[in-house]
Amino acid sequence: MKVTKASLKLLKIGILILPNFKTNLLFLKKSKVLYLNKLIKTIKKLFKMIFIGALKIVWIKLSKLEL
Repeated sequence: MKVTKASLKLLKIGILILPNFKTNLLFLKKSKVLYLNKLIKTIKKLFKMIFIGALKIVWIKLSKLEL
């Protein structure tokens, strides 16, 4: 096997990455979960706002009909 500069570089990178691989994966999972939670909360807020807006429109139309 011929040892080249590129393969040495890859070996160095591998030595640096491998010990941190598990922690990197954990970090990625945590950030993904946090992102998803934020997204879900935002979607819930949006639906709430849309629902309240729709209720207000219906309420206004009903009150106009009564008058």
